[in-house]
Amino acid sequence: MSARVILLWAWATILVGPLALVLAGPGVLAHRDMLVLDHPGLTGHALGLHDAARATPQDAVLAVIGAVVPASWVVRLLLVAGACAAVGAAVAWARRAAAGPWATALAMLVACWSPAVLERLAQGHWSLVLCGWLLPGIVYLGVTRRHLAQWALMWPATLSPTGAVFAVLAGVVSSRGRALPVGVVLCLPWLVPSLVSPGAPVSAESVRAFAPRDGWALFGGSGIWNADLIAGVPVWVGVALACVLLAGWRGLPASAAFLGVVAIGVPLFAVLAPGAWEWVLTTIPGAGLARDAHKFLLLGIPAAVILAAHIRPAPVAAIGLVLACANLVGAPAQLAALRPAALDTPHSACAEGTVFLPGATTLIDGPLINPWFKTTDALYPGGLRVDGVVVDKPTPEWADADAAWEARDLARLHELGVGTVVDPATGECLAKPGGKPPTRWPALLLLAAWWLVIPLTAGYSRRALTATRGRTQR
Repeated sequence: MSARVILLWAWATILVGPLALVLAGPGVLAHRDMLVLDHPGLTGHALGLHDAARATPQDAVLAVIGAVVPASWVVRLLLVAGACAAVGAAVAWARRAAAGPWATALAMLVACWSPAVLERLAQGHWSLVLCGWLLPGIVYLGVTRRHLAQWALMWPATLSPTGAVFAVLAGVVSSRGRALPVGVVLCLPWLVPSLVSPGAPVSAESVRAFAPRDGWALFGGSGIWNADLIAGVPVWVGVALACVLLAGWRGLPASAAFLGVVAIGVPLFAVLAPGAWEWVLTTIPGAGLARDAHKFLLLGIPAAVILAAHIRPAPVAAIGLVLACANLVGAPAQLAALRPAALDTPHSACAEGTVFLPGATTLIDGPLINPWFKTTDALYPGGLRVDGVVVDKPTPEWADADAAWEARDLARLHELGVGTVVDPATGECLAKPGGKPPTRWPALLLLAAWWLVIPLTAGYSRRALTATRGRTQR
């Protein structure tokens, strides 16, 4: 083994090792928007039955996995594997570009870590970060025409709706459309419920609350709407890094360039034209998926990797590596948010059917997602405040159930499909209206399609390839 290979392995260990160490502790993954229990429930919310399918099929997949093994540990393995996949894809791009050691090291770094990745992890968006880490490999496999492997890599990247959009977009543009049929099937678990029950329209207050913080910071990968998660790196560091990366523009494929333009163009549009951006999100159906515009920066990871791999000469790549490291000075504190924590899991022995939890809130102190909604098939409140401003009102079904409970109208609760009313503080049964829960089998079929599309496609492709080879030999 050559010294260069040893150094690359050592560098890869430095990049991925801290993540593995942080995730290795006892407990569950619980921070802000991330709550991954060892044994979550296969709830209606996980299947996208009660409100907007924001965590579908992610929560449903984890519930199925959690019935066999602790889902929290599976997510940890997925995150470490995703970071390794990002580093591996960067090495593949570097070899394709015949990059030197400095350019290779820079490509590996920007594939794995950036302020955008760290801010998303600190916010708890683990499945979106997993998608971002897989994007360089998805584009590489599409450009090199390894379609079956590309589809397999798209599979875990589509756990969340936004991740699915990003993965399918990257797969389609890099494979010249070949990934579209598989991508559509992978999107069905959240797309169909969203079309059937689109949820409340996006409010103007939420558009302003989730807008990126700073246009210049976007060029360095920072600027998430939550100012508490921004490390405070001088903006010029990220801008300088972006300028250095542009030195490799000659080697950028059209597909990666397109993704890069979308990655920076969408959040910049949100910053530079807030009125127009607000009109788009509040007027166009389904546009609310892009409300948090900063997340589009993850689409630029493939372009950053390829640009880094094509930087010449070596001193320029070395400068880029120094700037990229300086752009991550807040990484230790941001990664610390992922450290597993002990958490009591609520349970009610009397819960039957759809549960209504009077007075329960979406978030509890931490802030953290209320674990009741990960373990119990309960109506989801959905209300959200940001900096004291109501940006999302409670879901209509929650509001109707709350009004009916205030009036102690059990007949109305029955009509709304509420089976049990449970005290969220004690788990005691308060009433049993006996309402019937929504039919689950269509959502379960969509989930099965997500599970099976890649294995079935792989089996069909292998049989077709074997048959083709047999005819060729004859």
